[in-house]
Amino acid sequence: MLKSIQLKESRNQVHSKMLSVEKMLDVYLEKDLPSIRAIAQDLSLSESTLKRNFKKVFGTSIYHFYLQKKMQQARQLLAEQNTSVKEIAFRLGYEKPSNFIRVFKKHYSSSPGLLRKKMLTE
Repeated sequence: MLKSIQLKESRNQVHSKMLSVEKMLDVYLEKDLPSIRAIAQDLSLSESTLKRNFKKVFGTSIYHFYLQKKMQQARQLLAEQNTSVKEIAFRLGYEKPSNFIRVFKKHYSSSPGLLRKKMLTE
C-alpha cells in the first residue's frame, strides 16, 4: 500500500516537473532555448530522465514540442497582427527570415505569406 502511494506521488512529481518544462518553453518562444542540460539542472534531473519523462508525458521530444509551439506562435502572429514575416522571424529568434520561412513551410506545407493570405480570405 505504501509503495503504491509513493509510486503515485512520484508520478505526480514527474508530471508536475514536465508541466514546468512546458511553461519554460513558452517563456522561451521569443528567446533562445536553453540547453537540455540547463533545463535538466534547473529541475534537478539528469538529461536522460528529463528527455524520457518529457516524451512519456507529451509524446514527443522537447525540441520538437518547442518547435511546434514556436510555429503555432508564428501562425498566431500572422493571423492577428499586421507584422511582416521578417519581423515575426526576428521576434521568434531566427537570424535569417529565410530559415524561418523554410521551417514554417516544412511545418505547415505553406509559406507564411501564402498562409496569411489564405487566413485573410477565410
